[in-house]
Amino acid sequence: MKTKMEIFTAVDEQVEKYVVKNFDDIFTLGKAQLFGIDIYKTVAPIVQKIGDHADVYDMLSPMHAILGADYDTFGLVTTGWAAPTVNGEDNGVAPSKHPERVRVRLFCFCDVQGRITSSLRFANKVGEVTYDENQARGAMRDAMLDFHHIAETVRLVRSGKLAVASGELAEVPTQKETN
Repeated sequence: MKTKMEIFTAVDEQVEKYVVKNFDDIFTLGKAQLFGIDIYKTVAPIVQKIGDHADVYDMLSPMHAILGADYDTFGLVTTGWAAPTVNGEDNGVAPSKHPERVRVRLFCFCDVQGRITSSLRFANKVGEVTYDENQARGAMRDAMLDFHHIAETVRLVRSGKLAVASGELAEVPTQKETN
């Protein structure tokens, strides 16, 4: 059985190949890329692009989560700026305005349990990858978890394990009640 990190690195490698193949500047993608991912026990994960958007938060909307429900899980890749901090503080300077800024590419993967693992690549450190296993915090993590929960709910409704009536979710009864 594959570990969570083995699954993540297999997915990360596929996304890396996709980015290198499809973009001239791999640290300025223009739009965040959303991937649907199916995980298998005996073969490599299947990673398919299912959308892109200039705003990563708009891409993580409920509408895209419905598309994401067709897959076991999902991931996204986006690019931006990073800058050094002092004792974890940015001193009020946005990374894009910092004199020591560097372009970065971030891939975030949300597994079937809702754990988020990411890889970070810096334009000035070719070949190096920094991994973060379920340590994400902040608005993007929250948006990814919301996406995950909506996609999971849609999967449960489609499978018949949840019923929707009057806008409320309920468990599907296992047998009809008789009067």
